[in-house]
Amino acid sequence: MPDPISSSPRAPRSIIRWWTWLVAVILAVVAILIGWAVIVSWPLPTPRASAQPLFTVLPPPTLTPPQVVVVPGEETATSIPPTPLPGFFGVGGTVSVVGTGRDGLRLRETPSLGGRILLLALENEVFVVRDGPRDSDGYTWWYLEGLIDQSRKGWGVQNYLGPGGP
Repeated sequence: MPDPISSSPRAPRSIIRWWTWLVAVILAVVAILIGWAVIVSWPLPTPRASAQPLFTVLPPPTLTPPQVVVVPGEETATSIPPTPLPGFFGVGGTVSVVGTGRDGLRLRETPSLGGRILLLALENEVFVVRDGPRDSDGYTWWYLEGLIDQSRKGWGVQNYLGPGGP
């Protein structure tokens, strides 16, 4: 009886193994290329902005120390900056609103703290002086008219006015 192993036709070498290796190599190359593309396109970390300011603006020294004044009808006390030097303002001159800490300056119907508030002049807004000075309630008041918008007018306290405009 013939030997079953030797008598059977010889099986050809498996082609499956060759294709398996070829597919594995191709998949490995593709995986390497995709990984490289992901790494190259990944955003680099950027330094975060510091929360600290680069510089600090200090206010100029004042001639007199600020005074705390409590205004009747107001809930909080406000710090009054010193009165500017005499001769600094004049009718026909231009001034700008300063020192309000972005709160603005109340322009009133009459030159007094009891006068009706007409509008709030913004910090650095420029006005033309039309009348004044008037002394009332411990303040010097000037009648101001907007340089650009002449409908913005009223009496403002000199303590919050500085040089400004053209």
